[in-house]
Amino acid sequence: MALRYTDEAEADLMAIVDYGFEQDLPDPIGYVLTIRDRVEQLHNTNMRGRASAAIKAAREWVVPPYVVFFYEHGKSADVLRVLDSRRQFP
Repeated sequence: MALRYTDEAEADLMAIVDYGFEQDLPDPIGYVLTIRDRVEQLHNTNMRGRASAAIKAAREWVVPPYVVFFYEHGKSADVLRVLDSRRQFP
């Protein structure tokens, strides 16, 4: 099963790392790797997530406190965004 990240999703993950370093949080890179691992686990166990109200035709997984938006294509998925659920997003 293929899992691809869009440029926007990669930028979201980098922003999480940058924020972590700016706030002097412990191991921001490890935190993002944990998010990626969790998304991979969800994808590999055929967790379909729920229909997204924020992005038309997308689905979403919650990896607290983040919401991972993705399009499903049979056995593959494109991760669209990784957004903080504590912030307002479209």
